[in-house]
Amino acid sequence: MTLTLDQATEYRGILTEINRLAQRDLVALWQHFSDRSKDEFFAAMRDGVPEVVALYRAMAADTAGLFFDETQGLGLDLVAQSDVLVPNYEQLERNLRWAYYGAQSTNVLSLVGGIVQKHVINGARDYGITSMGSQTWVRDARPGACTFCRLLATRGMTNPVTGRSTVGFSSAGAASVKAGGDRTRAAKAGRVAQAAGDAFHENCMCIPVLQSEYEPPAHVEGWLDDYNKAYGSVGGASDLSAILSEMRRISGHAH
Repeated sequence: MTLTLDQATEYRGILTEINRLAQRDLVALWQHFSDRSKDEFFAAMRDGVPEVVALYRAMAADTAGLFFDETQGLGLDLVAQSDVLVPNYEQLERNLRWAYYGAQSTNVLSLVGGIVQKHVINGARDYGITSMGSQTWVRDARPGACTFCRLLATRGMTNPVTGRSTVGFSSAGAASVKAGGDRTRAAKAGRVAQAAGDAFHENCMCIPVLQSEYEPPAHVEGWLDDYNKAYGSVGGASDLSAILSEMRRISGHAH
């Protein structure tokens, strides 16, 4: 059963609404403790934000169970759902501490909002990747996605220019990288290194889908054209930063 663009869009819309509710609760929590001293305020956020994340991450995981069952033939995996319900509290606290004390930004709420979004939506993504087991998956990126996500969304496609088929991603590969493999994207402060395919950044709305059930939409084929042009200009795929920069120049997409 090939996943349709409408199905992916509807699913992403539900996840977006779940995130909206999480952001609403985050702002209410933020305002409630806004009169505290700096350290008291952080302590309140450290205690309260994980509760917000846990609530809406569970909603995201439940939604993912239905989505992958109904659209890609993956039976509801209660074990996988149970495994992804609990946020990584240690990583979440590191992210919050970085946003509040370490980031060079005056808009801390915006940074924390991005952190909450990532941990919430990762509940759905982690469920999908876990339930796929050893099967290959690709990233479905929304129109308007950042250039990094655009590039990764072309992985797992057959390139009409070169005739080569790029390899998609797998849960086994992601797990090996998380355990200390070398195919990672450099980590920023307050974050951990990730496999390039598994790097879902703050405010990212990419979703993993089975490669066997995925028909790349027209906008992804356009991104592949941009990648081919950038690859040709840069002269190889070894310099990811250079390719991303050239893709931005070609597409006129600023981020």
